[in-house]
Amino acid sequence: MEGFTITSPKDWELEDRKGGCSRNTLFDWIANKSTTHTTDKFYSLSCVKFPENAPKLEAVASASHCAQVCLSDCSCTAYSFNDGRCSIWHNELLNTRALECSGNSSSTVEILYLCVSAKD
Repeated sequence: MEGFTITSPKDWELEDRKGGCSRNTLFDWIANKSTTHTTDKFYSLSCVKFPENAPKLEAVASASHCAQVCLSDCSCTAYSFNDGRCSIWHNELLNTRALECSGNSSSTVEILYLCVSAKD
């Protein structure tokens, strides 16, 4: 994924992927010790299997509000907004993977918005 690298390429070659991936760059709010102003952004990923156990925020009514809720929480890693529902993932993204998607599929594809450092 954008902004991440494989933690242990040697283990991945042996098909041991439990070490996962690590961020290339710390979030802006960690590096600058500021939660009032951030330049961190979201990278959109379509055709992915969403991570497990995302809490749904029923009070969030728009995609932009969902993004702001995520950016204002230091542990937010990603969000999605679909059918009027905001889902937010904190800390690790477990079991996220690319899916096969065809351009002529009539079903709606949900998008995962991954928080990445502005430097990435």
